[in-house]
Amino acid sequence: GYSPEELRAILPPVKVGDRVWAIRKYKGVPKVAHARVTAITYTDSSMRPQIAVQGSCSGEMGVAVFITKQAAEAAVDRMLGY
Repeated sequence: GYSPEELRAILPPVKVGDRVWAIRKYKGVPKVAHARVTAITYTDSSMRPQIAVQGSCSGEMGVAVFITKQAAEAAVDRMLGY
């Protein structure tokens, strides 16, 4: 089995149907959008979940998909160098 730490790394803190904040690029500029989780997949050997959201955006939790708007906006600011 997996240890509790391994499970926390593998299992995302969201489920299909939850609403999250995602970073999407619009005309090359990253923007924050509120969207519903449509799928959770595991596509590589690292077992990091990829979170798919409405509007064809997907990514890792804490990288492209966030629980809070503030966390998503902070990530965009980092991308833009603020």
